[in-house]
Amino acid sequence: MIDLIALSIPGFFLLMAIELIAARIIGRRVYRLNDTLDDLGCGIVSQIEGVVSKGVGFALYLLVYGLARDPLGLPGLAAHSWLTWVFALLAVDFAYYWFHRWSHEVNFLWAAHVVHHQSEEYNLAVALRQSAFQGLFSMFVYLPLALLGIPPLVFLLAIQINTVYQFWIHTRLVNRLGPLEWVLNTPSHHRVHHGADPKYLDRNYAGMLIIWDRMFGSFQPEQEEPTYGTTKPLANWNPVWANFDYWAHLAREARSFPRWQDRLRLWFKHPGWRPEQPVPRPPPVRGRARHDADAAPARRIYLFAQFVVLLVATVALLFAGDQLGRGGELAVSAWIVVTTVAIGAGFEQRRWFVPLEVLRLIALIPLALWLVPQNPALAGAIAVGLSAASLLGLGLTAGRFRPDTSTNTEASAAPSPVRAPSQAADPA
Repeated sequence: MIDLIALSIPGFFLLMAIELIAARIIGRRVYRLNDTLDDLGCGIVSQIEGVVSKGVGFALYLLVYGLARDPLGLPGLAAHSWLTWVFALLAVDFAYYWFHRWSHEVNFLWAAHVVHHQSEEYNLAVALRQSAFQGLFSMFVYLPLALLGIPPLVFLLAIQINTVYQFWIHTRLVNRLGPLEWVLNTPSHHRVHHGADPKYLDRNYAGMLIIWDRMFGSFQPEQEEPTYGTTKPLANWNPVWANFDYWAHLAREARSFPRWQDRLRLWFKHPGWRPEQPVPRPPPVRGRARHDADAAPARRIYLFAQFVVLLVATVALLFAGDQLGRGGELAVSAWIVVTTVAIGAGFEQRRWFVPLEVLRLIALIPLALWLVPQNPALAGAIAVGLSAASLLGLGLTAGRFRPDTSTNTEASAAPSPVRAPSQAADPA
């Protein structure tokens, strides 16, 4: 099965490097190490969910496509026809628009999608900040395309093309693109979508074509540059908690309502909804300080080195995980997820970072012994060497922190990232 997203990983990192260099040349800072590694950590956790679920969504599409042909007898489209490909790209983009829109207008869908909006930066790394749970809901929006006869492999490539296209629009360095702004989703349009400013909320849901927003009344042109993120910042660097924070917020809200009907309705209402109360106006965000919990320079170097190891392990798992067996895949996946948490904890100066890091590194030894049974001595030696080197680096950096002077009081409290709608949030 072709995986354009996995194959595009080298290109993604090359373009990120180009964006970083270009920003330095023109004197702009568009990347922060802690935020960038957190974005990439969320993307890695999302990819690990795909390893665990093993293509459940595509399997469901195959099932519906097969039932549509037999016994329903619905006609299928020819995979070799260019018209089929054009139709598939348009249909996928149309379905994506509506699912994306609903993901901002329905609480339980926003709980899955909010991960992509939590970064207070806007760069190509943010494009890779994806939810681990969104795919569990989006698969159902695309099932009608199986009934329409779009062949499974054509659908799979069309949805991957749609996803890969959206990578390049996550940049602050590309201005408006003239006539293309009328048809395509561009960096300018998508910057609006990531804005937390009241006039930018719940706008520009497009994937590839901005025409859907123009047709259905959700278009907003970029005026001043947006304030990025959610209306209440997540304010931590934990990629796993990023996927659960808003779910926890909804659970707390539901428990606070006296009537069970309201507790149920909350999950299907717009973010910010309260029973028998108007939806609150979104708070002002212009000029707010960004969350920037950080560590000493020596520890940043150490954490970046650990992220490089994490990235290599993730790419190896995505391309060669089948060779490990199901148990090996799950074990490596668990180690990878724990590593993303440890890196975030290192930046946040968490007290439990040191013991977690020690356990994570020691776990390399039995993991290597288990995964390479044909040569356990060599695998064990490699794991011991990695652990010793990492523990040495940890010993040199533990306790040496640079005081955090840039985290604002509101962000430090780590409120739930509630995204209240603008007054024009529902143009219908």
